[in-house]
Amino acid sequence: MFRIDSQLTGNYLFDGLWESVIKRCIIPEGQRQLTNDQLTAYIARKMRIVLRDCSFREELDLRPDEKDNAKANNFRMEGNRYMHPSSLERLCETSIYYNKSIACAEKGSEERAIATKIVWRIFD
Repeated sequence: MFRIDSQLTGNYLFDGLWESVIKRCIIPEGQRQLTNDQLTAYIARKMRIVLRDCSFREELDLRPDEKDNAKANNFRMEGNRYMHPSSLERLCETSIYYNKSIACAEKGSEERAIATKIVWRIFD
């Protein structure tokens, strides 16, 4: 998993991406004022293209999501080991594993549903 070493590094990478790619393609040329929904959809489409094609993919070690319900289940089980309602630190550790479980689980799967429900309970 890629991890940005510092906030400064993250800001530097985003600023570079913003200046070199995003800013110049975010507003459609020659179009009338867009509604919020239209602008959001437009930006989402553009960002998918930018993130798919830009050189930052290699620098950030970005790759397509790999869904694996067995892996998701293992992360959830690891989160269960940390579950302790009276310890905030342990709940934070638990939520990290449950979030990894959600990220690995296939959309619509039982594994994703279980992990999501537990995360909601932790932060409710």
